[in-house]
Amino acid sequence: MPKYAVMVEARDPGGTDILPWVVHAESAAEAEEKAVQMARTYYQGYDEFEPFGTELLRFEEEALRSDERRKPKAGPGGDDPGGDGAVG
Repeated sequence: MPKYAVMVEARDPGGTDILPWVVHAESAAEAEEKAVQMARTYYQGYDEFEPFGTELLRFEEEALRSDERRKPKAGPGGDDPGGDGAVG
């Protein structure tokens, strides 16, 4: 599952703070939702939370592309990558 860096703006009458989070999620929207939920849990003194910057972490993006390249392709024998009927 990809990792995202999410910046959450937390506000209260005394001011605003920026809270950085790194979360595993299937999408940027899901990452923002998780980060805001965690911020609400850990920083209960704030009144409002809003995500304002979300980024797929680069090394995660590269790892996802690399994983896609490593998947064996079916050979002439269907699911057999080598096409020779050998197992393992």
